Amino acid sequence: MQSEILKAQKRDHKSKAPLSEMRKSGWIPGTVYGKDFSPVNFKVNSQKLSKFLAHSGKVFEIEIEGIGKHLVSLEEVQKNHLRDKIMHISFHKIEAKQKLVIKLPVQLSGIAKGTKEGGIVHQVLKEVEVKGFPKDFPEFIDVDVTELSLDNHFNLADIKLPNNLEWAQDENVNLVSCHRPKVKEEATTESVAVTAPVEEIAASESSSDDNQAA
Repeated sequence: MQSEILKAQKRDHKSKAPLSEMRKSGWIPGTVYGKDFSPVNFKVNSQKLSKFLAHSGKVFEIEIEGIGKHLVSLEEVQKNHLRDKIMHISFHKIEAKQKLVIKLPVQLSGIAKGTKEGGIVHQVLKEVEVKGFPKDFPEFIDVDVTELSLDNHFNLADIKLPNNLEWAQDENVNLVSCHRPKVKEEATTESVAVTAPVEEIAASESSSDDNQAA
């Protein structure tokens, strides 16, 4: 779990000030909500938020001025895709002593054996679902592909999770594989498809010339 705390300020949900003005001033609006918990609106400095999210995990603490600290999980980040800017962020309040299911990013490490034989590593899953207590969640799931051979793959069941965590999805799902590229085969197929009409045209022109000569 991320040890650094995200600092934020309380946002009055009754305020009539447009959220666009808040964003122009360098603040991002957000909300903390949860079971049996009244939602709390807050605002956080946009630059600090971006830096925090760049190296934080999915579970951490947020401290809202005048309210206190809350253990939360990252629920949703709304973005303006044209400008790639965060427009709103949502956190889900969780309990430290209660197990929960969250999605964690997957990072590959090592050099697969299969690459020495011309194989290319293909990461099938970018995120995986795991279950455990908040304190046990890492920032990401590390998958060592060193022993991954050519024309082989790793399922979730092949990956050892950190202590006290368990898979919360089908363990037989393909996580990462290693195969030779199929570029040459596709290129040959395209070549045949392109040359076939040319041969037909040539045959047609030859037949036309013969008729004219006759």
